[in-house]
Amino acid sequence: MTEEGARPLFALGGVWRAYKGNYGGGEEREMVTSSMVTSTPNALVRESHLDRMPVIFDPDDYAHWRTGTPDEAFALLKPVPAERRVINQSGKGLKSDHGGLD
Repeated sequence: MTEEGARPLFALGGVWRAYKGNYGGGEEREMVTSSMVTSTPNALVRESHLDRMPVIFDPDDYAHWRTGTPDEAFALLKPVPAERRVINQSGKGLKSDHGGLD
């Protein structure tokens, strides 16, 4: 159970991969590459970003994303329902929403 006013847990979808090979100017490298997974925007985000938003998982989805079949993981790649999220601050020049405390 969360405290009153506390934000619910969630996770952003991402993928990673180990890479070994020629990179850039022919240099042999080993590295881990990663990317955030995006989906089409929901109604809340569409005002700011017309073409994409991060995939946001609920805690019930974590296991399916990490260890499920490819089809189960693919089914999670959709926008979170707008009514389940809130934008606490918006505007130019904002670097933080201060945890919703201001």
